Amino acid sequence: MSNYSLGLNFSHDTSACLIKDGLIYTAEEERWSGIKHNSLTKKDEFLFPYKSLKYCLQRAKISLDKVETVIGVSMHPGHKLGYNDKILSNYLPRSIKRKVKFISHHEAHILSGYYLSKFNSAVGLCIDGAGSVLGLNFNQRERVSGFYLNGDRIDRIYHLSQTYDGKEGKNGLKKIKHSLGNFYNNFAIRTVLPGDEPEGTMMAMAALNSGKKFYHEVKDLIKFENNGLIFINKGLGSKLPTEEINIGGIKWSPDNVHRIDFNARCALASAVQKVFEEAVLYIAVYLKKITGCDSIILSGGCALNSKLNGKILGLKEFKNVYIPPAPHDAGTALGAALYGWCSILKNKRPKLPYCPDWGPGLGEIDIKSIGDKGYLVKKFNNFRDLASEVAVLLTDKKIVFLAYGNMEFGPRALGHRSMLAHPGDISLRDRLNRMKKRAYFRPLSPSIIDNKFSDWFNGDADYYMNKTAYVKNSKKGVIKGAIHADSSARVQLVSKDNEGLYNILDKFYKITKIPILINTSLNLKGKPIARSLRDVFEIFKKLKPDALVLDNILVTKND
Repeated sequence: MSNYSLGLNFSHDTSACLIKDGLIYTAEEERWSGIKHNSLTKKDEFLFPYKSLKYCLQRAKISLDKVETVIGVSMHPGHKLGYNDKILSNYLPRSIKRKVKFISHHEAHILSGYYLSKFNSAVGLCIDGAGSVLGLNFNQRERVSGFYLNGDRIDRIYHLSQTYDGKEGKNGLKKIKHSLGNFYNNFAIRTVLPGDEPEGTMMAMAALNSGKKFYHEVKDLIKFENNGLIFINKGLGSKLPTEEINIGGIKWSPDNVHRIDFNARCALASAVQKVFEEAVLYIAVYLKKITGCDSIILSGGCALNSKLNGKILGLKEFKNVYIPPAPHDAGTALGAALYGWCSILKNKRPKLPYCPDWGPGLGEIDIKSIGDKGYLVKKFNNFRDLASEVAVLLTDKKIVFLAYGNMEFGPRALGHRSMLAHPGDISLRDRLNRMKKRAYFRPLSPSIIDNKFSDWFNGDADYYMNKTAYVKNSKKGVIKGAIHADSSARVQLVSKDNEGLYNILDKFYKITKIPILINTSLNLKGKPIARSLRDVFEIFKKLKPDALVLDNILVTKND
């Protein structure tokens, strides 16, 4: 058996992940297709990560026929758990088709965290819109799943089942689904203007209001039962793309958003965020009760809700919380590959990453091709010297685009495909939001030297921007461009292992005594994070920042 493990995710956020000799290679297919989430056509279409897989194989310098351990992430029903052979035969070479084994969508989500964490035992809680169909005759999809993880044991101990209301639907009795992911999305598309990312924008809106106005009406939509069970009323656990929802005498619908007062939308967003948090915390506490574990892994799309993640650690029940670098669907390929590597091949867990820079680099850069009348181009032999010049630019309130080394895996830029700015100036935050055509009230994340975190923030943070912390009162005025209206911030810790961003932060700190920079992803509105040199140049030319870093090359405006 070869010492390679390949994970494949075929649905939303298509991706491939290969582990060779303990090294991880992976990138989202969207970074090649240029279509966010790689959602090409209709719902649940079978997709294959051609470019992502090709990259993994090239980077690892192996051919596909050498890979014996191939784990697919199951989504659709078939004659066995996962895709049937007929579908697979259209996409997979015959040499590996017979090798594919499947694990469920939620298992893959949780294992993408468990096998990267330091935990030997943990609770796993996965929440998203929907996952795999469970079993042949048990026509239930994963929506909220709980796991007990101990060594190589992966036991499903909690499942939020659908119920039936006794009425006839298109395919028999009408199903009542209880997806917290759908619940959150149903309100997001009714409070956020079209064109803005719904869930992330609604979470930002929630911080602008206390939520008291609509809280009780929203709370009544979720019934808390014994044994950690919840039931979501009025069909709000299913996807409701067009239906009106009546809250507070207002008819909320996606077509009506622009006619509803912004403050009312913020009030509803805040109420939904609070109730959503309460529901998740209720389930988490139950899982602690039945397992006794004080460590928890969170994954699934809802684990991108950093406000929620910050609340989990606030529970006295849990001492340790770990969210993987890619808790969204693309991360299931990572979870599948880790399952093959650790559970099947019985290898040691890969090293915990401080920055998951597992994607492609920029490649060879022809310095002559960069030159333009309005810009100066300078190549450095030492990145620390380049970082010193960048720190001066940032101190002078310039916006710098950073494309350094291998691309990060996951939905957030962590210093390899980033836009950087001084955290003390709100006008810089506003300029970045205008550049990216984001809602003006959305905060941008602060990246901080890891050993300086406790000097500036209360709460918790991680290396992947997955948790919300609160700035200390004495520091609010110093980094006002990097915090939200409620003094919260989705903080990224930066270690020396993340050498490019760390060096810039270190030089900036030496000048300003501020170990923090605003950091947001290097992309155009509605597009994935930049992958290639061509992607970076396209963004650079359209958005016109003050400077651009390309590995060891600095491009600045010729003022």
